[in-house]
Amino acid sequence: MNGKERNRRVDRLAFLGTLAGGLAHEVKNPLSTISMNLQLLKEDWNDPENPREVRALKRVEILLREIKRLDSIVNDFLRFARGFSLEPVPSSLNQLVKELIDFLDPESTRLKIRVSAYLDQALPRVPLDRKYVQKALLNVFHNAFHALEGMDESKREVMVRTRERDGGAEIVVTDTGSGMSTEVREKMFQVFYSTKKGGTGMGMPTARRIIEEHDGTISVLSEEGKGTSFIMFFPGEEPGREAPASAKNTGTGDRQ
Repeated sequence: MNGKERNRRVDRLAFLGTLAGGLAHEVKNPLSTISMNLQLLKEDWNDPENPREVRALKRVEILLREIKRLDSIVNDFLRFARGFSLEPVPSSLNQLVKELIDFLDPESTRLKIRVSAYLDQALPRVPLDRKYVQKALLNVFHNAFHALEGMDESKREVMVRTRERDGGAEIVVTDTGSGMSTEVREKMFQVFYSTKKGGTGMGMPTARRIIEEHDGTISVLSEEGKGTSFIMFFPGEEPGREAPASAKNTGTGDRQ
């Protein structure tokens, strides 16, 4: 993305943020009113005395769950549209990746997904807001986990690699899933686009915005039947700086 394209994107997102604020106000107020009245109905039917009241109570509970989901979607969209107040500090991307893999271990174990990490020990520290970068990477990992649903257990694997590039840090997350069609690949960063049942379609757009607000980039390589790779780059404080040749990764890396 060149400078003009980036500026146009920033302007569009700023305008989107203004619209989102007004939209959230107009949507959240009636949602709150509906939720409050449904809560009162639930209290009235909290001890159902006949099948009709049992059915009514179940319907009220369904409506309350859907309202909660809608409220969550509105909040996610509002945060995305307004952007993020980043506080980047020089950080180790390798350390963040290790912590994230540990955090995801119960989920990956439950889903029978093997997660392998190959970390470049010459990776330079780069300016990161750890909280937001962790959120972006978490969305990418969850996308990879979703891609492995339905796959044979022996083929469920996610590989994570880091390496130094142009004085910055690059991370590649690759899954062994079924890959994406051209249509899905072209739309996956669009707000509210999701191929997952019940998905909000905010995960990957949010990841992209967080990375781009770090002046980084995210791209995807995917082919149907051959899995998917997400390539994310975070620039260093001194573009073009390279790690000493003697310290560069020989290709084996650390395997977690």
